Amino acid sequence: MLSASCDAVPVVDEDGQSIGMITAADVLTAVAGRIAADRGPGELRTALFHIEPVVLSPQDS
Repeated sequence: MLSASCDAVPVVDEDGQSIGMITAADVLTAVAGRIAADRGPGELRTALFHIEPVVLSPQDS
């Protein structure tokens, strides 16, 4: 993304079909983590990725 100067890239399945997008903000959030609003200062959310599978059918495209 950085070398191509773009803010988003498509995510494709094994057949090359587009199944979503990932943005620079998605990457930064995953790498940096987040400070949870209900936590005290200095407490960081440690789970960088919490990925729930998204299942699409051919009719969803």
